[in-house]
Amino acid sequence: MHKFTFPLIMSSLLLSACATYAPVEQRVIGEPSPDAFTLCYGDECEVSADTGLSGEEWKEIVLLFKSVNSAETERDTLARAIRMFEQYTNGRIRNVSREGSGFDSKRGAQPVDRYDVAVNTSTYLHILRNYGLLKYHKPRYIIRKTGFHLTEVDQTATIVDITTGLYYAVDAWPVKQSVPVQVVPQELWIRGWLGL
Repeated sequence: MHKFTFPLIMSSLLLSACATYAPVEQRVIGEPSPDAFTLCYGDECEVSADTGLSGEEWKEIVLLFKSVNSAETERDTLARAIRMFEQYTNGRIRNVSREGSGFDSKRGAQPVDRYDVAVNTSTYLHILRNYGLLKYHKPRYIIRKTGFHLTEVDQTATIVDITTGLYYAVDAWPVKQSVPVQVVPQELWIRGWLGL
């Protein structure tokens, strides 16, 4: 190995691990309710669509929270609930793709970027809180994390534990929709948590 290779690799890793973050906003479109809320897509929420859950779908989400008895079990449960929101609504919003940024000309699908996912997740969290299902947490700001390279930008919704004051990232982006949303301490997410 060239004598300069190892220091260059290490310095690159250290620089890429340095991240800045900032609250972006506390954004929810309109006044969402279980049967009527607005989701966005198209990169940076350029496009929006009105949708909602059926009565049966909402009952299934409510049932998830029946056994919640701590902040920890509530975080696990809200992660599953958010994924259920996505699974229920994705089929009603046509021509949406999470395969990356830019218009998908092969399938004619509008993209969904990290900001879109963060705003939609925030909408789901506000519904859960406003309808009494979140007792240990409340939604907070969408935060943005920027790494050393300009292309390293990530965004996520956050919650705060109302007892401890600790913040958690609620990140629906880095995992497949077949597994729950990841809820991790905000500081861990900022330092470069990569999901599953």
